[in-house]
Amino acid sequence: MQKIIVFLVSIIALLGCERKTNVVFENRTSHNLYYTLNETAYIVAGHETQKHSVKIGTQYFFYQPEKNIAVTAEGETFMTP
Repeated sequence: MQKIIVFLVSIIALLGCERKTNVVFENRTSHNLYYTLNETAYIVAGHETQKHSVKIGTQYFFYQPEKNIAVTAEGETFMTP
């Protein structure tokens, strides 16, 4: 019975879970905000918010995934904190 428990714990530790992150664009101006996210163009109207869920990889017990996301933003007025 102990061997089965150790085996199950080992399998659970080795299995990975998919990781996602949210990228949020909040337009606090009255003008449109134009942006690209991974080479796809989007527009956020004034005083609106858009949220994107991006897959960043598989997380394992001893490994945290990382991913670079290409983002550009432009508009008549915008501020980056």
